[in-house]
Amino acid sequence: MKKWQLYFYGEIFKVFFFFLFGFFFIFSLIEYATHMDDYFKTSTLTMASALVYYLNQFMKRLDFLIPMALLLSTIKVLTTLNARNEWTVFQVAGLSTRTLLKPFITVALLCSVFLWTNFEFLLPKAMHNINEFRIANFHGSHLAKRRELIHLIPLKDNSKLIYQSYLSEKNQLFDVLWIKSQNEIWRVKYLNGDPANPVAHFADHLVKNANGNFEKVASHRTILLSELKWHPQMARKGLIPFDQKKISELYKLSKNPSASPYELPRIKTALLFKTGIPLLAPLIVLAVAPICLTFSRFRPLFFIYALGLFSLFALYMLLDSLTILSDHAIISPTIAVLLPLTLLALIVGWRFKTKCI
Repeated sequence: MKKWQLYFYGEIFKVFFFFLFGFFFIFSLIEYATHMDDYFKTSTLTMASALVYYLNQFMKRLDFLIPMALLLSTIKVLTTLNARNEWTVFQVAGLSTRTLLKPFITVALLCSVFLWTNFEFLLPKAMHNINEFRIANFHGSHLAKRRELIHLIPLKDNSKLIYQSYLSEKNQLFDVLWIKSQNEIWRVKYLNGDPANPVAHFADHLVKNANGNFEKVASHRTILLSELKWHPQMARKGLIPFDQKKISELYKLSKNPSASPYELPRIKTALLFKTGIPLLAPLIVLAVAPICLTFSRFRPLFFIYALGLFSLFALYMLLDSLTILSDHAIISPTIAVLLPLTLLALIVGWRFKTKCI
């Protein structure tokens, strides 16, 4: 690696991490101020658990913080190189704009890879830890005292467990439906809350007949449902949103033929969003480079920063609005996620080609 490349990488990472951890520090202060009363009321809270909680919150918001930090660091480094005429010196030395921008593109691609890694491995665990921390320490959290009329637990075998309430004194689920498949349902009055011993009390076995109607084929006062496998903590969490699942898990769910028409648009929307949003990183570099490298006696730095931040916020607001429409099957997930990113890539690529190549 040449000296000018090391210099570029050093400047990029220095500004990038300054903005990234600056945002994290500000967010942590706001989060602490919001839940200050809960911290003082909880005697079991430790500094280590609080630090892990804020790190998990940091992972939760990386899909926006990393593109914003990359945007600000790219603008800062490029405008500084241009203002000091260092960019001109490198070009006079025979280095093209495309060659000089390679470190910025490399950093952007690293950001994309890290965002995909975060969606696949880090974010699901982080969301689990956030929920557990809130249940244990935030007394006002909706997770600590669920009041829904119906609780839904999706199981790994694509079956679903629906229950009315959880009886903590008996460690039992009350008024349970286990939808094992489209043709088989178990209706249970009391189900043990221990997944290692799923004993059902007053259970009816319903099977769909040739006419397409469910009929009761057996009744049991007590029976062990050995095929029923579920996680003990799911009773208080209920349905895990699709945007908190892994990319690989979303892909498998999108190929599942038994997925309901209500779930399928949400699955595909979350899958396309997690797959497409990391591609914003290289597009950000290609978008701001022509603006930052324009030669002018008076460089409107405030305008460049304001335009970049406003455009990024507007893009995320647009994607959020379109994904809501896609979740409700009003528009297709492809139009909601891939079409805006494709149009943005075409516009940015054309402008970069005409201005910088």
